[in-house]
Amino acid sequence: MIKLDTYRAGKFENHHTGYTYFLPTQINEQWKWEDQTLNLLLEKAAIKLGELNSYAQLVPNINLFIQKLILLKSAMASKAKISKGQPICGGRFPFSPCASASAHTTTRSL
Repeated sequence: MIKLDTYRAGKFENHHTGYTYFLPTQINEQWKWEDQTLNLLLEKAAIKLGELNSYAQLVPNINLFIQKLILLKSAMASKAKISKGQPICGGRFPFSPCASASAHTTTRSL
């Protein structure tokens, strides 16, 4: 049984060639701790991992979700840059199609 209070993750050892490397300790044993607040934190972490797992099961393709998130963040960044000058395309985002070609011309403050 491993006591969490006195646990060491491993030790550094010297190889005969002169290199130093880290050798981790075995962790496939039962853990024991005296602090009961750690139980509460572990329970909260287990609940959050379960929520994340159930959400991952609901999303059919996580790459589509990530692409939408990247598009949203880039649109927000573009909007922040444009707000320093006059808006392009009548206030719409720069990647949206404009009604006329004259709407593409604008002046920006530097």
